[in-house]
Amino acid sequence: MPTIPAAPHPRRSLRRPSTALGLGLALLGLAAALPAGPACAQAVAGNPVDVQFTVVDATTGQPATAERLVIDYIAGRLNTVFDTRPSAPSFTAAGVPVKDIGQYVLTLWYQGVPYWWQKRGSDLLAGPVQLDVFSATEAREGVTMTGLNIVVRQRGDVAEFEFMAEVTNDAQPQTTVLRNAGTFELPLPAGATAVEATYRRGPEPTPIAVTVSGTRAALAMPLTPGSNHVRLVARASWDGALDLPVGSDLPLASWSLLVTPPSVTVESPGLQAPDETSAPGYVRRPGPPLGAGESLVVRLHAGTPAGTPEQLFTAAPESAAGDAVPAAAADKDKRGLPLPLAALLVLVIIGALVLVRRARS
Repeated sequence: MPTIPAAPHPRRSLRRPSTALGLGLALLGLAAALPAGPACAQAVAGNPVDVQFTVVDATTGQPATAERLVIDYIAGRLNTVFDTRPSAPSFTAAGVPVKDIGQYVLTLWYQGVPYWWQKRGSDLLAGPVQLDVFSATEAREGVTMTGLNIVVRQRGDVAEFEFMAEVTNDAQPQTTVLRNAGTFELPLPAGATAVEATYRRGPEPTPIAVTVSGTRAALAMPLTPGSNHVRLVARASWDGALDLPVGSDLPLASWSLLVTPPSVTVESPGLQAPDETSAPGYVRRPGPPLGAGESLVVRLHAGTPAGTPEQLFTAAPESAAGDAVPAAAADKDKRGLPLPLAALLVLVIIGALVLVRRARS
């Protein structure tokens, strides 16, 4: 009878992996734990492709060579994925990481002026992408400051100013107006400091070069066709009174002044009465249209603190104190006898009448 081999011991049937296999598994785990490399990051922004671009000067209708093109991928913030300096109006941006559903911001500089576009990845992949720009000029025909809001905040011994202007460029043919020495000017209070300005046409505010000369601030801001918005801030010392000039070397069609706290007194013959559109804590006063170079001075000075009633009647000057009639004496003359004395007199008369009737009866 053949001998049946004994079954192996159950504990011996469980074999341990070899040393090489264990090392391989450990390396795989380590690789999974490591941060993604360039290839993975590139996949997040998109696969590298060649994108065709053409730049056209819309003022002349002719091809134009830009100075620089930057492509940013929007992923919570702007991530630059491409930066180049084209050498011709039509060019190829090679190896741009693009995702079909991604969102991208294109910034292109032409004649020193930045222009922005927001494009989907599918737009870049479809190509060629045409980017229209405008010729830069110093001529300001057709340029008007269509709106200006001036906000004044008085805080302790400092007055803070915020100028928010809308400048409309209706020039024909369409051009971008830019003067490096200052495209337009805004007046400032005397002694203004911390003067800064930005404009916003792209995804983030763009700083503007400001040249302050006396009480004039010249802003080197490019004015593209249509509406342009600028914000300028400044501050000045506050000793209880301050003169604020308002105007521009551009025609000013509409403007208003907002002041806080409401206790600050505003004096100017051209300002209208406070309107109903005042923001809480502010007093808003519309102003009249002003021509180019025309200026209106607004006088600001400390008034009665908010919540404290003003005196409706003032005391007589000291020089006339001897001739003035005391208020109590004047009231006495107008009312006759004081009230307690008149009441006592009435009671005496009534008592006398009662005594007379009793005597007759």
